[in-house]
Amino acid sequence: MGDAIRLPAESRNQMARYDPRIARAARGGEAIEGIACSIRDIATGKLVPMTHGNLEGYVLEVLHNRTFTLQFSSSKNTGGPRGPDRVTDNPSWKRLRTLLRAMASQQQLLSAASGGLSREPLSSLLDGWRVIKVRAELVELVE
Repeated sequence: MGDAIRLPAESRNQMARYDPRIARAARGGEAIEGIACSIRDIATGKLVPMTHGNLEGYVLEVLHNRTFTLQFSSSKNTGGPRGPDRVTDNPSWKRLRTLLRAMASQQQLLSAASGGLSREPLSSLLDGWRVIKVRAELVELVE
């Protein structure tokens, strides 16, 4: 949880099931980037703080970086009316990433599916969430 990830544009991830607009963008050559906000072990159905071994056994909920861009979100999420040019320079992006990592280390696991993103301590951090589900083996870590 809290890792910055990228889903390469050439991956086939059946994203249309979750958001057809994102799937069209991916087909057009746009990689999807974001922060892993939950990790689910497919075999047990349970949330876990990190992956181990074979990534094919995990599904990630990813908070899409568009959550932090003005054309798709609010000025609260973008860090002001203009916001920084790079999403990773956004103070909200940095706070969320730090908080998710701290929660994972304390075994405080959440998911959008369980309503965890709409409760504190996350609900006051951002106005809204743009979350997609992806298979873990298709993502790359971004650092």
